[in-house]
Amino acid sequence: MLKQPHFLLAIVFLFAPLLLIAADDDTRPVTNKAKLEQLSQSLAERLTSGRTQQYYNLLKSNYEPQVRLNNNRDIQLIYIRENGHPVYYATDNLNAARTISTDDVWPGGGHGFTLSGAGTAQGELGIWDGGAVLVSHQEFGGRVAQVDAPSSTHYHATHVAGTMIAGGVEANARGMSSEAYLNAYDWDSDNAEMAAAAANGMNVSNHSYGSIAGWRYDDGSWYWWGDVNVSTTEDYGFGFYGSQSQAWDEIAYNAPYYTICKSAGNDRDDDGPGPNGWHYAWIADNWVWNNTTRDPDGGTNHYDCIPWYSNAKNIITVGAVLDYPNGYNGPGSVDITSYSGWGPTDDGRIKPDIVANGSSLYSCTDAGVASYITIGGTSMSSPNLSGSLNLLYRHYEATHNDETPLSSTMKALVIHTADESGYNPGPDYRYGWGMMNTLKAANLVTADMTETGLITEASLSDGESDEYLVDSDGAAPLRATIVWTDPPGTPPPPSLNPTTPMLVNDLDIRLEHVQTSTIYHPYVMDPSVSKTEAFVGDNIVDNVEQIHIDSPPAGDYRLTVTHKGTLASEQWYSLIITSEEIKCFDSDNDGYGNPESPDNSCPIDNCPEIYNPDQDDHDADGIGTLCDNCPDNYNPGQEDSDFDSIGDACDYVCGNVDNDEDGLVNILDVVYLLNYIYKDGPEPFYMASADVKYDELINILDVVHLINYIYKDGPNPECE
Repeated sequence: MLKQPHFLLAIVFLFAPLLLIAADDDTRPVTNKAKLEQLSQSLAERLTSGRTQQYYNLLKSNYEPQVRLNNNRDIQLIYIRENGHPVYYATDNLNAARTISTDDVWPGGGHGFTLSGAGTAQGELGIWDGGAVLVSHQEFGGRVAQVDAPSSTHYHATHVAGTMIAGGVEANARGMSSEAYLNAYDWDSDNAEMAAAAANGMNVSNHSYGSIAGWRYDDGSWYWWGDVNVSTTEDYGFGFYGSQSQAWDEIAYNAPYYTICKSAGNDRDDDGPGPNGWHYAWIADNWVWNNTTRDPDGGTNHYDCIPWYSNAKNIITVGAVLDYPNGYNGPGSVDITSYSGWGPTDDGRIKPDIVANGSSLYSCTDAGVASYITIGGTSMSSPNLSGSLNLLYRHYEATHNDETPLSSTMKALVIHTADESGYNPGPDYRYGWGMMNTLKAANLVTADMTETGLITEASLSDGESDEYLVDSDGAAPLRATIVWTDPPGTPPPPSLNPTTPMLVNDLDIRLEHVQTSTIYHPYVMDPSVSKTEAFVGDNIVDNVEQIHIDSPPAGDYRLTVTHKGTLASEQWYSLIITSEEIKCFDSDNDGYGNPESPDNSCPIDNCPEIYNPDQDDHDADGIGTLCDNCPDNYNPGQEDSDFDSIGDACDYVCGNVDNDEDGLVNILDVVYLLNYIYKDGPEPFYMASADVKYDELINILDVVHLINYIYKDGPNPECE
């Protein structure tokens, strides 16, 4: 199927639209509510079945190492795996908005945006965490609803919620979506609750926790959480695609408008007690004190240390970088924190997907309604992203006729507009696709409103291929990004570093320079050499692909979307194509840029201070009807002699009876007025002032009044 990329930044003349050869009859996918409700029930049953007698025994245990774990507020026993290994959740702990340019899209941010999270309905934004949010905190103003009933509030849940939506009572604690509503849950039955929430229209959720893997230090002792029946030296959960990842992928696949944001974890600096160091390990259904030498998390080079859930395909896994209060300043300026987990996944996929600030974030805590605390970790980078992503959801709906974007579109948007991070171009296993840039993402959404084709949502059926035709003058880099929500994979049995791809539907993009038949391929990574920079080739593992041509030869390009193997059902995808950084300074947020702003790559607004997405201009004078001082008469100069905000072209300007506009008031003006009244002559230049007698009629009495004024010293044509 040949499809049109609509208009690709026509304003900068780098792409030209082509004729739509074949109509795109795709209808948008729907949320499978019945499947999600069924999934919610089955996931709840799976949790119940995992709470065996051993689970309850551990909760009541008097054995000292187990008591320490039970008393730790940051972790919780969730269930027992089929192999008898306990699963614990832990929070991913250890001046965010500026780091990823979210403050630039807030009201007063200086770039024409007014995004605050306003318009986020209850139930569209969610948080799951290790306890209840202190909903009475002064930063929330009644905007947080605790949906379930945890036994107590938790500082971590309150801090994460604040990072997402704090109102800014204390300015330094302002959250990313400061006017949004938030539904809060504890993590005790997260999977089942997520499926139910997705069925009811949730758009974004945050999960700043994960299943413990590898080394963890608790109350004076090291614990090693690996399964000794799989490996005595490495926890196989790092990089592994298990039933947990599968469950989240299945939820996302059946809820195509729901984006799950997950912290990458803080395991990279967990080295354990060292060779022959004493620690507890889970052996034969108990914690055993031993000194077996085990690997640091991630091994000697610290790659492959992202655990469990964070390896799902259809989520956004978020790593943590240091705080940059002055914003991005080039790839080398972005430093990963010492603890943020690095990929790859066992099958070689790129994780994390993106990075955001996770260092020293100041936000609410549950110690009191006006209490605050500074903490860090990927726990904080994830709400930094999820709260910002909520702004982009609302902005997309406001600029796209209330149409909710696919979650694949949101992921593509974040990846496509990310700031390059690290020392090598393209993705890597440390920073993923780079550092989120909310301003660039918002600008792209705005530009897509009027230059359609920047963002495309389409689908492939088995045996189909799609083509998009564009041209380039070679003046700027060319970038194409595709993301799709893939069906859940089939987890391998517990094993160390299984390489079987978890990708089900393998879509491919290729970009061909028509004049030379040169084919450009997407980025790929080599998981066997984790430190290597990205190269180009055939990506067979990721449900994200990107082609970047830094210096494209001028000419025509054909972008194709194809698939390998067989598609069991229609596969939706999101495609973004751009040629340079999009800048759209848009004060009234209607998709049209301020005329005085340089380097605008969106259309110029004919009424820059008043929201007017239709750009109506009744008198075709270049001034929008809503801000024209004389909307029915052509007056591009907007003259207003008496400064009454009514343009001279339609104002009763006292004494201005020069009907023929020759600079004189004489008999010719009388003739001009007579011709207009009786001979269908042209209108007087100052039409309103032609009512010389000011009786709201233009007739022979005005002629007499004008003659008396010129020849009989009659009264001045005043607005009496």
